[in-house]
Amino acid sequence: MEFQEGDVVRLKSGGPDMTVIEVDEEYGCSCQWFDTKGNLMNSNFNPKALEKPSDDVDIVFDVIRG
Repeated sequence: MEFQEGDVVRLKSGGPDMTVIEVDEEYGCSCQWFDTKGNLMNSNFNPKALEKPSDDVDIVFDVIRG
């Protein structure tokens, strides 16, 4: 899968959503994200280790009968 600058991705193994800042054939995808303390983090990742987050949202409905 190819990624572009501005794409939201995450590691296939889990973790926070990250934003792709730059895509480089040699260095992979440079990504930024905020850690649990609000610190801006960045690192390069092999695109094979990344995926786009699922848009699936679990919605639960309760039926209230009166």
